[in-house]
Amino acid sequence: MTTPPLIDQHGNHRQQHGAPIHHVIRFTTRGPERHPHAYLQCVTVRDCRKGELPLVEIKHANHPAYFFTDLTPDDADQLGDALKQAAQRAREVTDALQARWGL
Repeated sequence: MTTPPLIDQHGNHRQQHGAPIHHVIRFTTRGPERHPHAYLQCVTVRDCRKGELPLVEIKHANHPAYFFTDLTPDDADQLGDALKQAAQRAREVTDALQARWGL
C-alpha cells in the first residue's frame, strides 16, 4: 500500500485525523448513548484556490444545530490526539509547499 502525497499537483491537501467522535446525548446504565448523526471530525485542509497555508479544522458534521459537544474523558483524549496529529500534518504540508513553490 502506498502513502498518498501530502499535496497534489495543485497544492491541495485534505486528510481526516482519527475517527469521528460521536456526541454523547445521555448516560445509561450500559454507558454513554451517542447521537448517530452528530459527531466531531478533525481534518487538515489546504485549498490552492484560496492561497492559504494549511488549516486544522474541527467540524460538527451532520448536525449543525449542536453548538457544543459532550465528550467522555476517553473521547476528549481521542480528540486531543487527533488535534496533535493534525497540527503536525499541517506543519508537514507547509514544509512541502515551501519546498515545492517557496510559499
